[in-house]
Amino acid sequence: MVFINDLWTLPRIAGLICRQSGVRLHPGHVWRLLGRMGWSLQRPAGKAVQRDDKAMDRWKREVWPALKKKARRQRRTLVFIDESGLSTRPTRARTWAPRGQTPVLHETFNWKSLSIIGGLTLWRCLFQVHAGSIKSLQVIEFLNHLQRHIPGKILILWDRAPIHRSLLVKNHVAATRGRIQVERLPAYAPELNPVEYMCGHLKTHEIANRIATQAWELSREATAALRRMRRRNSLVAAGCSQAELWP
Repeated sequence: MVFINDLWTLPRIAGLICRQSGVRLHPGHVWRLLGRMGWSLQRPAGKAVQRDDKAMDRWKREVWPALKKKARRQRRTLVFIDESGLSTRPTRARTWAPRGQTPVLHETFNWKSLSIIGGLTLWRCLFQVHAGSIKSLQVIEFLNHLQRHIPGKILILWDRAPIHRSLLVKNHVAATRGRIQVERLPAYAPELNPVEYMCGHLKTHEIANRIATQAWELSREATAALRRMRRRNSLVAAGCSQAELWP
């Protein structure tokens, strides 16, 4: 029995049991058996095929402790940076409603997009919202924003996106004469960046199910939500904790 996709439905499982043991089971009975075994119906998580789990473990075990020591020795503030997109098409989240009456979001299908660039330290969150996608000039603008709000030297940790490796950004970092230094996270490892968790919370909690027909409405709501979030020290600390880089 060969399937072209990894989709285990009750009829498929019942068919596999019949093929392997000769026992015919109704799909409803298979459902009860799976529940007794501790199985549940789940949505698969995506993972990049280019991801190297061993490299990630090695980075957490060897590189990350060395970076923390470097930051303490040079009196640098560690700042994680990441970018994320927003759309006027809302992120749908489950909500309470009368039984049998599915809530309907009357969203626009002529959707517009925004982008967020955020920086997270162990105690604070900084961000900027831009129309369209983040490019090298927006990254440079955000680095200047960090320098205005974070005194002293800074150690940036971010992914290997092309905008982070562009010549414009490299030249700008070099022009800071050592005030900013840059380190890269392992490839295809978004869970090591606590900014990912902050952006996820924004989309799935703060502005979930929020209908915005214009980009400026979405920008206003996202900005207000991010300002609320950065005042919650426990939320900022939770983002760092979920990345399993700080206790």
